[in-house]
Amino acid sequence: MIAATCVDVLAGTLTLALILAFASPLWGSITLTPTTFRLHFGILAAIDIDVTNIAAVREMKPNPRHPAELGLDFDDNSALLSIIRSPKSPLLQLDLHEPIPARTQGWRRVHASSVLTSVSDPTPLLTAFESS
Repeated sequence: MIAATCVDVLAGTLTLALILAFASPLWGSITLTPTTFRLHFGILAAIDIDVTNIAAVREMKPNPRHPAELGLDFDDNSALLSIIRSPKSPLLQLDLHEPIPARTQGWRRVHASSVLTSVSDPTPLLTAFESS
């Protein structure tokens, strides 16, 4: 009886954790302060970039050779961290002067040299970084 209850509690807890992980990108955010560009993809990914470390910001257009795919990815060869909530939304790539630590795929720690992310409207971010 106790063993069955423990198994049920464990299965329920794991199911709840999985549902929260899948739903967490809905709470994702992009925040720009005078000193920090913060990008969160729920509990699955996060990176905080000091704005003085941003070398360039540009809009990216996906193409057949380099399509935008929904979700998280990190390319070890180029140190590109991709955090894409919507492949149909405009994409921005931020190139960094120095690699910085980031978290992706829940618990994986990486050092990113550039970040590719989807945004609803790239104009405010492009304008903010052009003026700095």
